[in-house]
Amino acid sequence: KDFDQYSFLSQPEFSPSGAHYVFSVSKVKDAEGYSSRIYLGAPGKKPFPLTSGNKDSFLCWEDDKTILFTSDRDTKNQKKQQQTKGKSTTVFRISIAGGEAEQAFTLPLGISWLLPLGNEEFLLMATVEKSQTDFSLPSLTQKEEEELWNADCQVIEELPFWMNGQGYISGKRTRLFHYNAGSVAMLTPLTQVDMDVSKAVYLPEEDRIYYIGEELSGIATT
Repeated sequence: KDFDQYSFLSQPEFSPSGAHYVFSVSKVKDAEGYSSRIYLGAPGKKPFPLTSGNKDSFLCWEDDKTILFTSDRDTKNQKKQQQTKGKSTTVFRISIAGGEAEQAFTLPLGISWLLPLGNEEFLLMATVEKSQTDFSLPSLTQKEEEELWNADCQVIEELPFWMNGQGYISGKRTRLFHYNAGSVAMLTPLTQVDMDVSKAVYLPEEDRIYYIGEELSGIATT
């Protein structure tokens, strides 16, 4: 009762200098899900809404004055998300000084983590089909996704096959990617097909990436 009156805070993170911080606030919208906005604050000051979308989710600080976030504010992107079952991500940027958010880039992956490297380069994590080799398109077509989701049964080809919050993970891996968003956009996988990554850290002084992952060769069910 009155569950829709509660607000849920998540994704708190300070800016690189520590002068500001952001966090997401989610509320139950209706039977279909939640609405969420990003709030901006500073030590000793009351936080206020930085974004005004219905589903804005913080990703990272691009620099000390700009954040990157995901949103369903773009109509074309909403349709694409529905067609690919959330397997595409449109990233927006907004200045903490205010103003309109602008679209930064769109990738055919469901991004779970993003780290700016500078010069329009990024590290990111995304869960993809193990068999996927072409990262210019979603791993499954709209027709294939609809057939999969509307099927009376689910074909399990390996174990483990399920994870709470992620649904069926059979044949899927969370991989680490490098993305160059320059004039010639290029998305390159950095980890092997069977490596399931859970966390990554980039050390600029070493120019190295360290990550935690588990090699899942899977247990065939046939």
